[in-house]
Amino acid sequence: MNPKAAAAVDELAPEFRSTPPTISDVDDARSWIGTNVAGARDPSEARLGVQMKSRIDDYLDNLQPTDVTGTNRASEVIDTLTDARDKAHRIYKSQIFEAEDTGAIAKGIRRAATTGTGGNEVNAIRQNVRRVLENPKLRKGFNEAELQAMREIADGTPTQNALRLFGRLAPNAGALQLGGFTGAAGLAGASGNPLLMAPSAIGAGAKMLAERSTRKQVAALGDTIRNGSPLPKKQISDSTQRIVQALMASQLAQPAQTDTRSEIARMLMAQ
Repeated sequence: MNPKAAAAVDELAPEFRSTPPTISDVDDARSWIGTNVAGARDPSEARLGVQMKSRIDDYLDNLQPTDVTGTNRASEVIDTLTDARDKAHRIYKSQIFEAEDTGAIAKGIRRAATTGTGGNEVNAIRQNVRRVLENPKLRKGFNEAELQAMREIADGTPTQNALRLFGRLAPNAGALQLGGFTGAAGLAGASGNPLLMAPSAIGAGAKMLAERSTRKQVAALGDTIRNGSPLPKKQISDSTQRIVQALMASQLAQPAQTDTRSEIARMLMAQ
């Protein structure tokens, strides 16, 4: 009832039983099954193909020196194979997020850009990361550190969520926000009071920081995947410190917005 899976079994099983296959032969068989069976459009065929690939993976992952013939360096062969498979798996996982055109991050940024405002970049990235996190097939093979990094991107930190809230005041955050910006700009021109532009300035700065913070999280996720474990966290950057200092200093000139800016500065310094 599943001709592609049946063809794979009929072709490979007798061949492997008659002559001991090389490691390359087994890997080639795994690749062929992945393309022709696991990659089939028919869900039943695909399910069998995934199971077949999984059995081959289990076999390769549990090879012992006594399973390898034709060499007096079997342990080195297995160590090399294990290391190569681990690196290939890391590359595969990394490409789920970082592939130039098809990765989850690139697609999220592109979708945000095509809205015409770019105001939803953080949302788009979070949504695409969450799709990977919530898909049992896609998340398979990620370790707990990598899954936790995905959760932090999808949920956001308290700092990022606060910045997103204030980022709605940015002039490029969308039509409604843009209308508020032009109104404030007109009022500032009519009254001669440039302080009326402050909400938009705060919004633009908050939006920029939220996007930059999210991209840093994405970069850290990529580093974690490629290295197999999280790298040491970096301290707050000099540029972020300068922005925080500017926000804190501006409180003196605009007491009415002290609470808002103080909260942003506090959370940024705590991050």
